[in-house]
Amino acid sequence: MKYIKKIQMLLVACVLPAIGCAQAQLSPEVARSMVQVRRDLSNTKAQLERTSATLRDIEKNPRLNTEQQIGFFREEMVKLEQAIQQVRDVRMDMETKSEEYFEAWGAEMGKMEDQQLAAAAKARRDASMQAVKAVQAKLEEVSTTGSPLMSGLRDLDRYFEHDETAEGAQAAVPTIQRTLGLKDPVIWKIDEAIAQIDQVTQSVE
Repeated sequence: MKYIKKIQMLLVACVLPAIGCAQAQLSPEVARSMVQVRRDLSNTKAQLERTSATLRDIEKNPRLNTEQQIGFFREEMVKLEQAIQQVRDVRMDMETKSEEYFEAWGAEMGKMEDQQLAAAAKARRDASMQAVKAVQAKLEEVSTTGSPLMSGLRDLDRYFEHDETAEGAQAAVPTIQRTLGLKDPVIWKIDEAIAQIDQVTQSVE
């Protein structure tokens, strides 16, 4: 019910010139959730870079006492896991709010007697749903591309939990190199998701 008034205003906007209708793609609640996803994606990207830097230090600048280097990596891994979970939680919130919003929008359309207005509303709703789905698709690409990288990072975290020696670090170098080689594609996918969110949210400002 909280969306009904907003939906009614949006339905009226759909008979105005195209620019007015283009500005009403999302509810404020959905838009805010999407902006938060963007913020958390950016934070995750930065944390991924920091975590990778600690691994690169182990690979490129091994010390006789690697315990501190490995400790830095494991501390950054905890932060990375927290950042990823935050993205998951906010993404779920965004998707829930989107479903509620579009369901309310559809219910209001079903009550309309003016068929021309109903058709305009349907076109706008369909376009708005596609905008959200485009963001969701980009977020799924981040998840899919990031899965092998996170698998490698988690394996290294488990490995170093029981072996913090210089010899152990040296034995892990091939895995470190393979894992770090997976990072850039994930960064690119995060950037694409952020750009997609910007494209959608800027249209509702």
